[in-house]
Amino acid sequence: MVKIGIIGAMEEEIHLLIKKMHKNNTKIINNFNFYICDLKDIQVIITKCGIGKVNSAVGTQLLISNFSPDYIINTGVAGGISKDVNVLDIIIASETIQYDVDVRSFGYKLGQIPQMEEYIFKTDSKLKNFVEESLSSKDKYKIGRIISGDKFVSKKSTKTFLEKEFNALCVDMESGSIGQVCYLNKVPYIAIRSISDNADESSTINYEEFEKKAAKKSAELIMKTINKI
Repeated sequence: MVKIGIIGAMEEEIHLLIKKMHKNNTKIINNFNFYICDLKDIQVIITKCGIGKVNSAVGTQLLISNFSPDYIINTGVAGGISKDVNVLDIIIASETIQYDVDVRSFGYKLGQIPQMEEYIFKTDSKLKNFVEESLSSKDKYKIGRIISGDKFVSKKSTKTFLEKEFNALCVDMESGSIGQVCYLNKVPYIAIRSISDNADESSTINYEEFEKKAAKKSAELIMKTINKI
């Protein structure tokens, strides 16, 4: 049986998925709830990791160590960074980076993790294809780089800097650390984000208005994707 782990930071990002599947059991491990569900002949383990890189890294490692998933999918919302990205667009990660890792004083690049061969974590090409095949003709989407950091980006100057420095499509607070844990454990992963705000001074207003719509779009796409695996 294929096992798929799904990680979302917030309740809004996972409850629709749990609702659409048959939930068999819930396991609590280190204060994380893991919802064990069935969808046809696939076992799906869903967890809400909480916001931020440490929470998402811990949740991902617990998921891998306790359930041995074949694939991991990260779902949720993100702030648009690229000028070509609009609210409610879908972003499929080709790779993820943690933009707030900064040891340039020792000759590293911004985002580069010291003493690691990789710091740009490539997503799985097969999963990426499954996601693309699951999109409808009405979906507006892009494939590209997602960056992560422990900060809610809400200034245009920060947004401009991140776009220039990293050539990123959007920014979140989890996918980069999830990518790192999956890389270390050799587990294929993908991150799918729906844009909830513009990552500038209007982001708080946009986020409140579009968060639920964006989370729903991301969840619906994941359901279609799972059916193709």
